Amino acid sequence: MSGQKIFNIDQSRIGGTELMALGMEKNILPLAPSLAEWNWILAPGKIDLREDGKNIVWVHLGEFEGDLSWLTNPLVAHIIFVSYYQYQRFVERYPGLDHSRCHVIRNAIEPIPPTIIPPKDKIKLVFHSEPYRGLDILLDAFSIINNPDIELHVIGDLDTKTIDWKIEIQNRIKECISLDSRIIYHGRLSNDDVRKQLQECHIFAYPSIWRETSCISLIEAMSAGLYCITNSFTVLPETGIGLTEIYPFNEDLKEQSKMLSDRIVKAIGEIRSGRFNNAWQIDKANSHYSWEYVSKEWLNFANEIRV
Repeated sequence: MSGQKIFNIDQSRIGGTELMALGMEKNILPLAPSLAEWNWILAPGKIDLREDGKNIVWVHLGEFEGDLSWLTNPLVAHIIFVSYYQYQRFVERYPGLDHSRCHVIRNAIEPIPPTIIPPKDKIKLVFHSEPYRGLDILLDAFSIINNPDIELHVIGDLDTKTIDWKIEIQNRIKECISLDSRIIYHGRLSNDDVRKQLQECHIFAYPSIWRETSCISLIEAMSAGLYCITNSFTVLPETGIGLTEIYPFNEDLKEQSKMLSDRIVKAIGEIRSGRFNNAWQIDKANSHYSWEYVSKEWLNFANEIRV
């Protein structure tokens, strides 16, 4: 069964959903080939329900992203959510969902071997998510910190040309980047290149303002051994499994920038002094989110639905 495909993935633009689908085909189908007998639907994606009712929907959307009431269709046999936060939001938004058809299986990654770079020179921060999900707050927080020995590495696409509100945000971000020589913009990178960048950084700072369903960028950063700072918005505490520095989400974005800058300064001090020991974090993150570990959840699901 090695190499079997159940998803039609556009290889030219791989995001988090596509990574999970490819990882599932690679790591789970060889262990549970019976899953290939079902019709799989990725949300977001084309809705094509099979009339015999052997349909599984794997939801990577938030409940607010369009009309997803079709999930209550009796032809949908099983719905997989990627976090309990996401599942709860969908149940609240669509009361007609049959709980017996709903399952939660967390996202997974290939562990990232940490490359320990002693911070003798620069402390390197990284942001590797969609820029509109809070990068402007991080840039504001970074500007507050008057320290020439830190860098911020920005990974993401700032060339959206079709969505007005994203264009407005990315133009502000481009201007901020141009005004601070400590900020290095890498553009959009492949996941392999993102993983390499994480191995060279020390701090992942993510002041999300997006209603995440799960946060793969945080999972990757924890696996790579970075000091991880997030706010408390939506799914981030669940994804962080107690391994992150969390500050309260604040709708006053200026106040949130100040709280984030304080946490970054704290992180720099702990890294410089050697107080931050990432070995326990790496072990726990990888044991919780590796495909090897999460495969147990998939195998339980496959056995549960086997007819």
